Amino acid sequence: MRGTTGAPFVAYHAEVSQESDGPAEACVPVADEAAARAWAEEHGRAWDTGVRVEPARRLAYTRITKAQVANPQIHAAFEAVEEWIAERGLNHAGPCREVYFADWDAAGPQDAVCDVAFPVR
Repeated sequence: MRGTTGAPFVAYHAEVSQESDGPAEACVPVADEAAARAWAEEHGRAWDTGVRVEPARRLAYTRITKAQVANPQIHAAFEAVEEWIAERGLNHAGPCREVYFADWDAAGPQDAVCDVAFPVR
């Protein structure tokens, strides 16, 4: 999609586990809300595509490799960031997320591909 302004991410609005299925959102930051709506309509995705303005956020995060994205390894990254947040007396300020900043297909198992992040205040 042309006009993206940042790395795509998945926002988790609730726990995803064997017992719980989220919900989760796949997100792509864009500069032009109207262009994003037009793209979704043009590609037949208007029914499942929402567009909203999300405020700038301070993120606490850890960077992980492609191998670490796998389940259950990725849980350690979420736990590490949550511990860091608690140790500093910070509070969650929105849904946690996985930010995918690298070319997934070109990345090897030891290449950094994702930030596990929590908005904080």
